Amino acid sequence: MSAHTIIIVRHGKATGNNPDAPLTAMGKQQAQQVASFLQQLLNNEKALIVTSPYARAVQTAEEISTILELPLLLEDKLIEREFGNITSLTDEELWCQLQTHFEQPELSFPHGESNAKVTKRVSQFLVEIENKAEGKVLIVVTHRITATMLLQEFDKDIGFKECREMTNPDVYLVKIQQGVHQVKRIWSSPVSPVEQVCQ
Repeated sequence: MSAHTIIIVRHGKATGNNPDAPLTAMGKQQAQQVASFLQQLLNNEKALIVTSPYARAVQTAEEISTILELPLLLEDKLIEREFGNITSLTDEELWCQLQTHFEQPELSFPHGESNAKVTKRVSQFLVEIENKAEGKVLIVVTHRITATMLLQEFDKDIGFKECREMTNPDVYLVKIQQGVHQVKRIWSSPVSPVEQVCQ
C-alpha cells in the first residue's frame, strides 16, 4: 500500500434504496466479511474511513470502523444518485435508460440528478478530502452509481457495464503512483455478466 491508495466499497445488501433502509441480516454478515478482508489487506496501515450518511452505507462502514478501530466520517457528497420519479419504470426500462445516461451524462429522470452532477460532487469530495487523507489509505463506503462515478475519476473506461455488474458488497482498489492510476476490483464474489437487454 502507499499513501496514494483509495479503497472504494459498495455497501452490503439492504432492505431497500431509501436513505434510512438498513442492511439485511445477510448484508450485516457481508459488511463483517468486508471489514475482515480490509483488516488483512491493510495490515495495520493508517487509514481514513469516509461514508455516505445513508443507513446501509453507515452500517457497512461501522463494521469496518469497529474492526480497524478507527473513527469514520460522514460525507453527503457520497450519497447515491437521486433518481427522482422512476415509479412508472420496470427494472428493465430503468436499466435501459441508465445505459443511455452513461452515454449522455447530462440526462436525468424527472426531478432527479444526472450522472454529471454525481461526478461533480465526487470530484469535489476527492479534492476536499486530500489533506485529511494524506499519508493514509482512504476507505470510501458508498453506493452503486456513486462508486462508479468515483471509479471513473481514475479510469474513464469504467461505465455502465461495471455499474450494472457491481455486487453487494463490492470492493475496488485504486493505486496512484506518479500520476498513473491503476483500478482493480479486489472483492472475491464473482460478477454476473449482464446480457444486452436494450435495443
